[in-house]
Amino acid sequence: MSPKILDSAELDAREQVMLRSAFQLIAEEGVSGLTIDKLVNRIPYSKGTVYNHFSGKEDLLTGLCIEALEHLSHLFQRAAAYPGNSRERITAIGFAYMLHAQINPVAFMLVITAKTPSIWEKTSDKRQQAYQQKEDQLLQVFLQVICDAISVGDLSLPASFSESDVAFALWANCFGTIALLQEDLERCAVRQNIEMEPAVLRHCSLLLNSFGWLPLHQNPEPTIEQLKTGLFKAEIEQLEQRLTAKGQPL
Repeated sequence: MSPKILDSAELDAREQVMLRSAFQLIAEEGVSGLTIDKLVNRIPYSKGTVYNHFSGKEDLLTGLCIEALEHLSHLFQRAAAYPGNSRERITAIGFAYMLHAQINPVAFMLVITAKTPSIWEKTSDKRQQAYQQKEDQLLQVFLQVICDAISVGDLSLPASFSESDVAFALWANCFGTIALLQEDLERCAVRQNIEMEPAVLRHCSLLLNSFGWLPLHQNPEPTIEQLKTGLFKAEIEQLEQRLTAKGQPL
């Protein structure tokens, strides 16, 4: 009997089983605990079937990062569509990034892992291209809000600065603040009493002020409160459930 030919939907569903199981394994044992053999012990597929989908552990890790970037892209797009001024919209994107990291810290930190040479160099060309496309989509959301701000006069850039420079600075600022204040990262003395949300908002405001992004010194708190009770209400509830389960306050 000839082997069954799976359609694209069935192949995607099978791959999702592999990705979910791999993610759970990493959540339990860390990235170093992920092996193809351990994954095969958790799923109803053979090692050969896994290798039909992923070229190796590294390819699998990058696949997990692509999934995380897809989720983050949806959050960014919703934030960019917030019905406020350009400064409120860019702040909403930073808040969305923080929410993503708090709800799924494993996925957030995996993105760092995927870009290390030891992982990236062993990732398939197909997966590298898919990752880059997702990362470019995120950057485009930043760029669109920046271009909108320039078009309405909220932002004026000197000749030495491009829209991409601003986008990178904002992304690096948010990413660095969030990464350094992750809940499961041991904190040195200078970070012991710094909470993530006010830190992200404060640093974002400082950077926006340094660019002269109007309205200057705008208090982000009213916008954040609206995001929590409206646009990102479901994510806030999800975060509350996660922190309650861990016995931590929101």
